[in-house]
Amino acid sequence: MPLAQFLRHEGVPVVLVNPLHVKRSKELDDNSPTKNDVKDARVIAQLMKDGRYSEPQIPQGIYAELRVGMNIREQLSKDLLQVKGRIHNWLDRYFPEFLTVFKDWEGKAAQSTLRHFPLPEDIVQRDAEGIVQVWRVEVKRAVGIKKALQSIVFMN
Repeated sequence: MPLAQFLRHEGVPVVLVNPLHVKRSKELDDNSPTKNDVKDARVIAQLMKDGRYSEPQIPQGIYAELRVGMNIREQLSKDLLQVKGRIHNWLDRYFPEFLTVFKDWEGKAAQSTLRHFPLPEDIVQRDAEGIVQVWRVEVKRAVGIKKALQSIVFMN
């Protein structure tokens, strides 16, 4: 894309030749599937001379920025899925009881628990009141003594 933008800025027309057409045309010329740069350049030049190319739509201005933004968003979405997979893997290995106590590991109480008590042994060492006190700092509602007792029972 940067090369195409530069060439367009310099007034050089940018065209695109389909690689499959290059391969097929090369085989037609000398009936040999061998590949080398000199041969490819000759075949591409012949295709361009014959008008067998397309002119790509290269976005400019806000559309170019939108394309970059979409690519970044797509990459971040893939990265997020990888991280979520790693967390599920870690929970399955070291804390399999966790998802029986909490419906979703992304909730406030669940994340607070993982932050302060990353392993089951950390919960077992605390009493229910101590766990609730830690939760109350970050989570204002929906956690109480009942959930703390449930987590202690499942960890034992």
